Parts: sequence; C-alpha cells; structure tokens
Amino acid sequence: ALPIYEQQVIRTGKPIIGIEEKETWPDGRVTWVSTTKVPWRDADGIFTGLVGISRNITERKQAEAAQRESEQKCRSIFNNAVEGIFQTTPKGDLLTANPALARIFGYASSEELMSELKDVAQQSHVSATRREEFKRLMEKRGAVEGFEYEAYRKDGSRIWVSENVRVIRDAEGRVVCYEGTLQDITGRKQAADRIREQATLLDTTSDAIYVTALDGTIRSWNKGAERIYGWSSAEALDRTAAELLSIPGDETADPLTPALQKGAWSGERRTETKRGTEVFVFARLALVRDAAGQPVSVFVIDTDITEKKQLDARFMQAQRLENLGALASGIA
Repeated sequence: ALPIYEQQVIRTGKPIIGIEEKETWPDGRVTWVSTTKVPWRDADGIFTGLVGISRNITERKQAEAAQRESEQKCRSIFNNAVEGIFQTTPKGDLLTANPALARIFGYASSEELMSELKDVAQQSHVSATRREEFKRLMEKRGAVEGFEYEAYRKDGSRIWVSENVRVIRDAEGRVVCYEGTLQDITGRKQAADRIREQATLLDTTSDAIYVTALDGTIRSWNKGAERIYGWSSAEALDRTAAELLSIPGDETADPLTPALQKGAWSGERRTETKRGTEVFVFARLALVRDAAGQPVSVFVIDTDITEKKQLDARFMQAQRLENLGALASGIA
C-alpha cells in the first residue's frame, strides 16, 4: 500500500513538501530523508504518477536530537540542583529562578518566588551597603566569586548566602543579564561564630590550652599558653610540644604516649618556658576522635602550679626548720 501522504497527493492533486521519513537499512543503519512528492500529468493534464525528491537530513536530525538531549540535561540540572540558579537584570529584577533558589528563600515554588520577589536588590538584601559593593565589583570585574551577604527569606527571617555571578553579554558586548548560583551558608556562618566565641573564651582563661596532632605537632595555641610559656602562637604552631616545653636532660616521660595509649592522662609536669625558666603545671591530656572513632588529635590543658609548688616547698622548709629547732631544744 502506498504511504498515506502519497495517497493524499493522488487524491487531492496537491504536492506534499518536506515530509520527514525515517529509514532503517538491512545493516541496522538509520537515516532520515526529507521528501517532496508532486503529481505528474501528461500533456492533457491527466494524472499519470508521482515525482519525488528526497534529501538526506540525517546529520540535521542527529544534531537536533543532540540539542534536545542537551537541553533536557540542562533543564534537569536546573530543576534538581541543590544550589540556587538564577538570572537577574543589572538592577536586580529577577528573570529566572530554579526550585532550589525558591526553597532557600522560603517560597513553595519558582513561580511563587518570581511573582513575589520582583526586586532582588531591594527585597532580599539586609544591607544596602553590601548590595552597592556587589554592584561595584560586577561593574569593575564582570564577575564575583563567593560573595557573601545576609538576606531576607519570605517569612522575614535572615540567612547568610554566598553567590557566584557573572555578566552575560550579547554579540555586540552589551550586558544582557547577570547569571549565577547561590548557596545557603547560614550553618557554616553560625559554626564559624561559635568557633570564634569558643576561641575568645579559651583566650580569656589563665590556663594554657592547645591542640596537637598525634605526633605532638602543635595545631592551636591560646593566649594562656603564650602567657605561661612565652611562645607566641606564630612561634608555637607546627612545632612539637616536646621541643618547646621539655627540659633538656629531664628523663620524665612525655605524657603524650600514655594519653595516646589510654585515651587520657593527667598529672603534674615540670616544663620550661621560652626563656628557660622552669614551670610546674598540672596537665590534662585527652585524645580527640573523629565521627568514625579514629584518633585525630590531642587536647591539652596545662594549669600553672609553679607558685603553689614554691609555697609548698617553703612551707616544707619552714616545717623542717621548726622540727629541727624543737629537736635542738629537747636535746639542750
């Protein structure tokens, strides 16, 4: 049977132009052709048959299929990305937004975000100064990476976000829009704030508090350690505690070994300052483990008990002298 479109040409007498047909060859190859069929008539105008012209369009169809696949992948990435993806005008009008951006800002969908958040600059930025800094950098560099600012969510709550943005230009070099990605870094900022607070607390204590790697290399060194031992943080970091604090010739065992073996150690230690002064401390060492339970570092707190040891020594000396005096009186 003739193809339907050929029957149509015969029935109507009108040509069919550009019909696309898929051809499968015996060897499994697939090709595409664009076919035009026109009625053929004799001198008396009587229909006598069909004339067809076919053009191989396989490459074009393959290119179209590849483009569709690429567009589907891009759309899938756009819709399923964890990061917010967007386009705005240089003024801040939102042009496109993916579902992740909507979730970050507290909206149910991209459509709701687009309808309610008209002006990113005015509605989302907590600090107008920070927005002006963003504009300045974009005008100067044409792109920003890791630009952080505080933003408002739909419910009025605040979050911290980080953006990577670049300028998109047309063929004549004119700015078309800004295109970028955005991450919610609120958790990271809060963790950083807690770390700063903890560091401040550690620096206010009179105790020496420091962290070493498992080989004793110092990784952190607080102000108390600087005051007791005389080594600045810059001088202490990446050197071993044994190198800085041990007294030459002292055969007292390094407490790091029992701390590694038992998970903790505490006791009195005789140490040395940068100037070579002897210092007695009550040391507490605790082994720190990661989430998998593997040892990663040692946390150390040294309390300076030098003055107490000196007072104890003077008291003992006074006691001995008193006992000697009493003994001498008894003999007399």
